[in-house]
Amino acid sequence: MRRATADTSANFEIRFSVKKQKKRAEKALKRPHVAVLLERAEKWQAMLDSGVVKTRAEIAQREGCAAARVSNILNLLRLAPEIQERIRELPLGTSRTVMSERGLRELARLPVEEQRKT
Repeated sequence: MRRATADTSANFEIRFSVKKQKKRAEKALKRPHVAVLLERAEKWQAMLDSGVVKTRAEIAQREGCAAARVSNILNLLRLAPEIQERIRELPLGTSRTVMSERGLRELARLPVEEQRKT
């Protein structure tokens, strides 16, 4: 017959709490997702320009995602250079609620001059 002791449950709570804090710390040190996507867009555009791949659909097949997703990510390259630079400079741990690819879609549709005004 096995009995749970207060020491065992306290030990579990401490280990669980430390793991949770570790995950939060790791998450806080991650590059902003939109910056990662911008880097990916630059890589994909280089592949298109060099002829490694011919179409966005080919990139989608290689990456295992929809062609529409590839297009959305590549559209980040339509942002004004200053905006792209600000994305690259976002501090580690910046939340998607602060800046996201989806939130930038409408801005990317505007002409660069209009983007600079907003």
